[in-house]
Amino acid sequence: MAAAGVALWVARSLLSSIGHANTTASRLAVGDLSVDVRRHSADEMGDLLEALANRSISFRDALRVVHASSNSIHTASGEVSSGNNDLSIRTEQQSSNLQQTAAAMEQLTSAVQSAPPTRVRRTRSPEPRRMWRSAAARPYRTS
Repeated sequence: MAAAGVALWVARSLLSSIGHANTTASRLAVGDLSVDVRRHSADEMGDLLEALANRSISFRDALRVVHASSNSIHTASGEVSSGNNDLSIRTEQQSSNLQQTAAAMEQLTSAVQSAPPTRVRRTRSPEPRRMWRSAAARPYRTS
């Protein structure tokens, strides 16, 4: 009878550990990382539960890294978008300035083309020579 009691106790202990390991593995398989895995024994089933606990911790750590990376990407993409908007505004302003300059050049070209042609006549003026001669004729003074 004592042997039957020990066998029953061992069977219940094994079934409980196997059931707990099965439940834990099933929850991890569907992505439930909040599962709290506790080791109930120091045997192979306890080792299995410890391995499941370590796997759960590894998954949580990996998820934290992915979450932090996605936040960094989100921030960087916002900065790129802001920079693109700023560049677009400045490009539009430069385009407007260039169009205004082109219109002014067209008006200037039109005005020059519609003006009557004029000839530039070159005349010699005796004045510069006279001024040179009069300066050369003056005596040099020392004070």
